[in-house]
Amino acid sequence: MLVIDGLDGAGKSTLIAGLARHLTQREVVLSREPTYGPYGRQLRDSAASGRLSAEREIELFVQDRTEHVRELIAPALARGAIVILDRYYYSSVAYQADYGSPESILAQFTGFAPKPDLALILDLPVAVAIGRIHARGAGQNDFEHTDTLSRCRDRFAWVLANCPETRRLDADRPPAAVLAEALGQIVLCCVARAKACQPDPSDQACELAWLLDRAASG
Repeated sequence: MLVIDGLDGAGKSTLIAGLARHLTQREVVLSREPTYGPYGRQLRDSAASGRLSAEREIELFVQDRTEHVRELIAPALARGAIVILDRYYYSSVAYQADYGSPESILAQFTGFAPKPDLALILDLPVAVAIGRIHARGAGQNDFEHTDTLSRCRDRFAWVLANCPETRRLDADRPPAAVLAEALGQIVLCCVARAKACQPDPSDQACELAWLLDRAASG
């Protein structure tokens, strides 16, 4: 499972679209959080209408993520698909840690939500993120103001320092450069898993050779 996370305006959607075009050897399942299910929609609506209470916001994230894992993530992983998520529990740490410590927020989700094989955190200056948000022309919601994004960037830094499956990508670069580095990180993750797990060499060697070729040509 691969997670793409980071500030609003960092280019997550662009990167995910690029990865989906490259990772075609196996089934790829794309999803995002909050979801568009009943709990996730309440969270999405609150971004425009005003944030909910701390307790209700965390409660909805637990319900939404639990349903997401049960209905989509776990079944996809069980059948061998590559799951790519736009946001995961790292965003809960970044955006909800006003309501608790990063450690306590993370602990509410890691007990039931599967740990990604790799999580790429797209990092860029807050001023650049704000400029990209303005360029979209959709206005700013409650999560997209300078003070909020500054705190979130600091918490993503905490995630990078405390979650070993995460890697920082400099998102203040052209999309092609970010995509190339992301593919390189995926290759390194495959190499590490091959060394640690000693899987069937035929499947692993085929997949790794293919990824190396895609990264070199991408």
